[in-house]
Amino acid sequence: MNAAVTDKTFLIVAGQPKAGTTSIFDWIAQHPDVCASRTKETRFFLDADYPLPRSFGFDGTNLGDYAKLFEHPERRVMLEATPDYMFSPQFLKVVDLLPNARIVVLTRDPVDRVTSAYNFYSQRAKLPKGWSLDDYVSHMAATPVTADTPAPLRVLEQCRPHYLDRLRVCFGERLKVIEFQALRDRPAEVLAEICAFAGLPPITDITFDNRNKSRGVRYRSFARVFYSLRPRLVYLLQRLRLDRLIPLLRRAKNRFEAALSSDLEKTEVSEQTAAAIRAYLEPQP
Repeated sequence: MNAAVTDKTFLIVAGQPKAGTTSIFDWIAQHPDVCASRTKETRFFLDADYPLPRSFGFDGTNLGDYAKLFEHPERRVMLEATPDYMFSPQFLKVVDLLPNARIVVLTRDPVDRVTSAYNFYSQRAKLPKGWSLDDYVSHMAATPVTADTPAPLRVLEQCRPHYLDRLRVCFGERLKVIEFQALRDRPAEVLAEICAFAGLPPITDITFDNRNKSRGVRYRSFARVFYSLRPRLVYLLQRLRLDRLIPLLRRAKNRFEAALSSDLEKTEVSEQTAAAIRAYLEPQP
């Protein structure tokens, strides 16, 4: 074991996607006693075959590489947020690998979460052109998830409750679950709860805003290329220890998104689609 890693206190936001994880990460990262990971999602403990790019992945022997993803390891708490961790069995090893780790999971009503994912992936041109929310849900409900299923098409299946149940059993009191509604209605109170959970003093000088908000897309072909290449380039720079260039990419991303994006029209959820989502998630015999 690498003591430089195992002796540290980690606060890991492990789920759910499209439930406020970017906001939580950005807010807690402002705490003076917190060292946030160089990129929000390190993805270090994802299963090896999980369909998302990353710079380093845990292979059972390289825990020391995890420290390379944080810039100021001398601070009290290390923070990262990889919301797909809750779907990866390998993440359960963290209970022993990082004995001082605290895990946070944000949960959201599945109809709202699927709708938010639809808007998010449509913006990034990761869904077939012309797909409605009804098309998106119908496809996921009718298509079993396999090892080859891309992340955007796993959303409905990943709303099943057993993923959270598995974390509860594994981490026990080291897991804190927060409802998205509470985060939206009482952000300062929720942030104070998370700080106390991580052993941090409260933080008061902070600006609360909505991060990673979905928008419409103006040029699909450019968006598809941009959102496919950008994360791979970010993780490649990390692997090459060229992290100093990542802020330049972040600024370029903001400008590019401003040019690519348009106002997002409100996605109406039909009663039929909402019912289909809830029916899919009913406990199976």
